[in-house]
Amino acid sequence: RCIGVKIMWARIESGSVQEVIDNPKALTIGDTQYPKNIFTLWSQPELDTIGLYKYVETGSGNVRFYNDGDPSFSIAGKVATGTYSPVASDTLANFKALLIEQTRKGVNSFFRSEVDDHYAQKYRTGSYEVPDAVSAYATALTSKWDDYKKAINAVTDIADLEDVSMVWPDLP
Repeated sequence: RCIGVKIMWARIESGSVQEVIDNPKALTIGDTQYPKNIFTLWSQPELDTIGLYKYVETGSGNVRFYNDGDPSFSIAGKVATGTYSPVASDTLANFKALLIEQTRKGVNSFFRSEVDDHYAQKYRTGSYEVPDAVSAYATALTSKWDDYKKAINAVTDIADLEDVSMVWPDLP
């Protein structure tokens, strides 16, 4: 669903939303069949006269943490609105564990690719000194990772978890 970007319509009958139309399509209203091109050839006031109102959606949650469920509908003038009441799709504890695990994998991936490549180069050249830039970056990354874990573990609800992010240090 594209919220706030895509043009959508609601088919209204007897004062209530019967259907949400997110792509133009041919349809039958009463005894009349309409081709799908009415959505592009007709003006919105013309569509309104046959019960095809402009449709907007509100209240959608962050899809990373919430399921939207089914909307409740309201009609004001010639605009139908679908309002979602997002529901957490998992427990806070599970989200915390997932975020920590995903980031741990990213940090480990860096150490496997960048640091292991560095040590392989050292082995090939016979140089066993770790450059200051590599050492400083590894220290900064470990520190950011520790701060990120603390921030995640300090959160007490999912809404606050949405605001926690790890800013990776700049590469040397």
